[in-house]
Amino acid sequence: LPSSVLDIIVSDSTYNDIYISKEDKINAIFRTRGYPFNIPVTISFAGKTVNTFLATRTNSSIITLDNEVIPIATITSFQIKKAHQS
Repeated sequence: LPSSVLDIIVSDSTYNDIYISKEDKINAIFRTRGYPFNIPVTISFAGKTVNTFLATRTNSSIITLDNEVIPIATITSFQIKKAHQS
């Protein structure tokens, strides 16, 4: 795979065991889930990992319920968590 494509395993049951790029995964969440507000996720970026909830996105960033603006280009891992996971 090209080095520009970050492949990740989607942990959401809808896409279980499928490898897709982070951009495709983020786009899929915001396209196929209706209103994506409050979806629990784990995001790794800029040397840290946060467990948070999605609020919205812009063309270049994801904004969490904690009001953290995360540039998509800095994301190294993005996983949807099941509601009961912590």
